[in-house]
Order: sequence, then structure tokens, then C-alpha cells
Amino acid sequence: ASSPYTGGATVTVLGNTGGLAKTGFTFNGWNTAANGSGNSYAPAATFTINANTTLYAQWAAVLTPTTTTLTSSLNPTTVGTSVTFTATVEAAVGGTSVIRLWNGLVKAFGGSTPTGTVQFFDGATSLGTGTLDGAGQATLATSSLPVGTHSITAIYGGDSRYTSSTSLALNQVVNQAQQADLLLSADPTTIKVNTTSLMSASGGSGTGAVTYQLISGACSLSGN
Repeated sequence: ASSPYTGGATVTVLGNTGGLAKTGFTFNGWNTAANGSGNSYAPAATFTINANTTLYAQWAAVLTPTTTTLTSSLNPTTVGTSVTFTATVEAAVGGTSVIRLWNGLVKAFGGSTPTGTVQFFDGATSLGTGTLDGAGQATLATSSLPVGTHSITAIYGGDSRYTSSTSLALNQVVNQAQQADLLLSADPTTIKVNTTSLMSASGGSGTGAVTYQLISGACSLSGN
């Protein structure tokens, strides 16, 4: 309501005494601009009035809590094999809603799927970011995890309707790759007393030295 004041008077800002309401929002004070870009005033705040002043109600969107779950396409896996992590973000059942300031024009909204991005982490190391699709899922594929057990988490950043949330840790196990068959040959294949045979290995996979071991008999081995 309009109230007359003389220039230089101190004005005390009232609260939402008129019972203003917007579906999906809560009253969050006043501003001298409708889009929230002017001077903001909370109820009971004071200011000096020197000209006609209109205060516009400001609103904060009521955010819905979320839960984020994380799955792996292959666990355990072997080093160098691609694995895809999928994060699913859903509205939580129950819980307490929180609010986020909504500056600008008030827009009503109904039920929807969370939007935005999800960050994937191996411990404290970021693996990358995925964007939520229409089903509320984001994926990230990687083949760079080294041998060992990795604590993978997914963190949803939230949007204008939904809160952020973090998944429980998923222990991704990466094993050493299976060695391919190693073939052993000798030239000549028949070794006589006081003669030499050249032995060699081929095939296999990976890198490193090949160690020869005499299982039985009496002869000497040299080289690698």
C-alpha cells in the first residue's frame, strides 16, 4: 500500500503483510527493481526516502532434494579396458526442502527431471563431467584407470529446481591384464654335450625381461 512520507524521512520496510504467494516459491524480501537488480530490503530494514519509491516482492525457489546413485558397467575389470560409470539423479523421497534466491521474473514450475552436470571422481582426482539426459542419467567412460582399487564418486551440481547431491563411493577394481602365451624355441632343438643352443622367447604381451629357468638336468644358462 502507498504511504505518504516527507523527503528525508526514515522508512521501515514491512514484511509480507499482504499475504502475497507464488506457487513453488517463498517470499524473500523486497527490491527497488522487479528483476532484483536494484536495492534489496529485508523486512524491518530501514532506509531514507527522498523520492517516490516502489518496492517489488522477491521470491526464492523451493528446491527439491535429490539422491545420486552410481553404477559401473564392468567391475572388476582389467587395465586398459574401458569401463562406463553411470550416475542417476532422482528427486529424494521426503527430506527437508531448502531455498535458493531467484532473481528475475518469477516463473512457476511443476514436476520435472533434474538437469545439469555430474562430476566423476577417483578419490580427489576428477575423471571428467557428464551431462544429465532426459532420464536423469549422466555417463563417463574411461580406460585409463591403473591397477588397483579405486573409490569412484559422482557429484551432481544441482539446478534451479533441485539441490546438489553426492553418490556413495563405488569401489572399482582394476586387475592386471592376462598375459598372452609365451612361446619358447631353441636352435638347435637337440642339445648335445659340450654344445650350445640358442634359446628365444616370442609372443606374450606387455614389456619386460624374460627369465629362463632350468627345471632339471645339468647345464648352464646365460644371457636374457
